[in-house]
Amino acid sequence: MSLKTDDSGLTWTTAGGQTETIPFVDIIKICCQDEPDTKKASSTNKKVNYFGKKKGSPSTKKCAADLTDDTPVKTEPVNDSRDKLSSVEHSAEDSEKMVAPAVEDLKSIDSNSQTLVLSYVKHGINRRMFISEESFTMEPQESQEVLQTVKECLKNVQRPRKLMVLLNPYSGAGNASKIFSSAKSIFETAGISCDITILSETNDLPTVIQNKDLAQFNGVVVVGGDGSVSQTVTCLMQKVQKDDSIDPPSNQEKKCPLPIGIIPAGTGNMMVKMLHGNDDIITATLHIIRGFHQSSNMYSIYQDGKLSLYSFLMIGFGFSGELIKSSLSKSWMGSAKYLFSLLACLFSKRQPLKLKLSYRLVRDTDTSCGIDVDTEKISASRANEEEGKWETIEDDIQGIESFLVSFMESGPTLKYSFGENSGQLFIIKKCSLGEHMKFYGHLKSNKPSVFGLNYVDCVQMSSCRIELVEPNLISNRNVYLNCDGELLTITSNVIDIRFHHSGLRIFSSPT
Repeated sequence: MSLKTDDSGLTWTTAGGQTETIPFVDIIKICCQDEPDTKKASSTNKKVNYFGKKKGSPSTKKCAADLTDDTPVKTEPVNDSRDKLSSVEHSAEDSEKMVAPAVEDLKSIDSNSQTLVLSYVKHGINRRMFISEESFTMEPQESQEVLQTVKECLKNVQRPRKLMVLLNPYSGAGNASKIFSSAKSIFETAGISCDITILSETNDLPTVIQNKDLAQFNGVVVVGGDGSVSQTVTCLMQKVQKDDSIDPPSNQEKKCPLPIGIIPAGTGNMMVKMLHGNDDIITATLHIIRGFHQSSNMYSIYQDGKLSLYSFLMIGFGFSGELIKSSLSKSWMGSAKYLFSLLACLFSKRQPLKLKLSYRLVRDTDTSCGIDVDTEKISASRANEEEGKWETIEDDIQGIESFLVSFMESGPTLKYSFGENSGQLFIIKKCSLGEHMKFYGHLKSNKPSVFGLNYVDCVQMSSCRIELVEPNLISNRNVYLNCDGELLTITSNVIDIRFHHSGLRIFSSPT
């Protein structure tokens, strides 16, 4: 049975007699190869390696450049038109310009048959994706019609054509360059050009981003961990405000100008796991190629009214900051550094802080922190509070954890909700060592019972102010803020946190 096209995508019959259909968005590349005379159209499954390329296949292009650990590399664009993008926002008229050249046009037809080679996304278990390849032998006219149809349909697929790639060679185990070499070959197969910068002390992130013309790109890809993504978001936000002469905090603040793609090369890779359900490199790369965006929220953090940085995932104050500080000296331990740092801090640095905490409430009609208001221990007076009302508490507080991805109850576990109209604030009051460990254990295990702990308050908030009540606390004791796994030293007695709804777009396919 020959390869067919319709509104749903490409359809063919496998060697086992099963019908398979893939949507156009899952096409990575389709190209034509001349074959000996064969009148009857057929379908053949080609074995490919883990990265979806068959050695020696004519559909496989050699990488434009090899990555090294100390030399910034810029890949050459596949064709000149790819450098002519003038905006990161695209209208319907720009759709054709956004289509990566995943379709190679037919050359002169010298034989009575043609072989089409199709590379496409295959969806596996646990939300993983990988690349598969099929070959179809058919009449030249038929193959030309298929190529033309696919080319027209791909005009409606808003995949990126040119990406700014920022590679942090110090992330995680220090193998970001090796990790990206796998992703890079897939981008090239899909016809996506990459402008690659390997960060270093002399090629630092703020300088690199300030010198980039963002209008040339359709997205930014960070090869690193959550901390690398956080720093990139901060630099992008600072650049776009500066370019538009906006001085934060301001109601005129611009959103992050480009969607962010993440190739996981860090220790925790928390955001990628939340978005994709795993931290598989190939899966993360294919999410970027498919071109879908997930709206996400941001925080901006101020000390004495001056902007310190932006956060895209979470902030932690008190114990959480001590945890990150302790883990910095244990990078050689990999992901185990967090467990050892957690135990060390729980036993030696678990000191409550005297704080005055104010937050602006955000209420939904029926739910609060993912739990039904009527069935949980939230008082009627609090459930009926007006949205936007400020609430203040002053107490000994063990720690504060606030997430931009909300934890919502879903049966026996928690699910992640992106783009909510508020941030989720956990306030851990003074408690025993065992109780404190129980909170982190329930949160890490996605247990809904984390909302039922009587020493933890959970609210949905749009703004927050932390005031250090204890005199001379900063001079007598180092106080830290955990921002997406990065450390911010507190130098002010007043820390303000502002919420930015849907301020960020992240490459991620619908689930």
